[in-house]
Amino acid sequence: MTSDSVERWAAICGLVRDEPGLLAKLDTLAAWRERGVIKDVVFSTWQGELDRYPALRTRLDAGEFVLIESAPPLVKAFGHTLHQSKALHYALQAIPAGAMVLKMRADLGALDVNVLEAITQTSLGPTDPTLPQVFDQRVLINASFVDSPYYLNDILLYGLRDDIARLGSFDLATEMLFSHAAPEQTFFRSAFAGVFPRLEAFLYIQPPLLSDDPEGARDRIRILLESDFYLTVLALNLRLMHGYFRLGFLGAQRREELPPLADGFDLEGLLTRAEGFDGCWLLPGTGAMMVMDERFLEAVIGRRFEMNAFGLRFARALDEVASMPTGGPAPNALTPDPAVRDLQRRLMDRIGILQPRMAAETTGRHFTVQGHADRFGLTVDADSSRALHEEINQMRRELDRLRARLGDKG
Repeated sequence: MTSDSVERWAAICGLVRDEPGLLAKLDTLAAWRERGVIKDVVFSTWQGELDRYPALRTRLDAGEFVLIESAPPLVKAFGHTLHQSKALHYALQAIPAGAMVLKMRADLGALDVNVLEAITQTSLGPTDPTLPQVFDQRVLINASFVDSPYYLNDILLYGLRDDIARLGSFDLATEMLFSHAAPEQTFFRSAFAGVFPRLEAFLYIQPPLLSDDPEGARDRIRILLESDFYLTVLALNLRLMHGYFRLGFLGAQRREELPPLADGFDLEGLLTRAEGFDGCWLLPGTGAMMVMDERFLEAVIGRRFEMNAFGLRFARALDEVASMPTGGPAPNALTPDPAVRDLQRRLMDRIGILQPRMAAETTGRHFTVQGHADRFGLTVDADSSRALHEEINQMRRELDRLRARLGDKG
């Protein structure tokens, strides 16, 4: 048994996809429950899903874990974010208020010793008091992209039940307004909607990640870093990650043993480099940096970077968001702030991003809002569709295993 008095629950949500993997995950959670690490386990999935997995159905029907089956939404949002939110909502309804929740997907995310030590040893602590209160305390996440707001890894989350509920609510506005929002941003923006206007203004023109286009990926980050408006977005996003979250499912000893970034580093060089470094990882084929622990955030927010021309510009951006974190250009799709419009022009001219859902430039009283169609559809339960999703998720599981191997190597 563990010596702490924290009541922890595990919430598994979504489609099964990998029956042996989920059965192994349930074995691990059952062992943790026997040791007193967690109180219980909830699995929230769709009616009819377990009919394809008889071994899992037999085990769950025996009452070993809490099982919730609900009807899947008929509307499919981009990245199945509406499905994710509904499954999570009902899972959390089975968990008492005040409990800590380890939220996970059924098919992704290994439950290893790092996860066990993280949930038993990590002090989440209060959120940054200089930022608006969004959560009751910080939330532990696996990783987050550096250059895009609310782009958090959704494989594992750990926090208070009500804080996880805030993160997992579904806001139709994210898809309706922001052309290039990733599924994770659609999922996680809801908790912060309307709190940080400058981040909302940027989301209108956020360029998508460019896969398998090294030159385009380099141009993407360079164009962004040329904009003083974007530097305030980046500075605020780093403060948001540091102020509302703990990063990395690591035990206390391993976290303490991580070597800090050396002082005087070239911040622009790190943001534009073609490979990862301590605590940061580049998503293959995109050049997009993900923060895997807190070392980079602490070093940047602590201004330990070289004060060269770029460093001075970024220090001014940090000053601006520190004095007015909820300030900045207000989001307006018809008459955007000149700094927002200028960045939009340069992104469209130099890397040809899709048209944002904003009005074309005009000097008159007639506004034409452009942008591609909403990414909604009706749920299709066909064999070909399921086969495609399984192929995609098999690749994601392989990526998950490679990340774990890289993490083991430090």
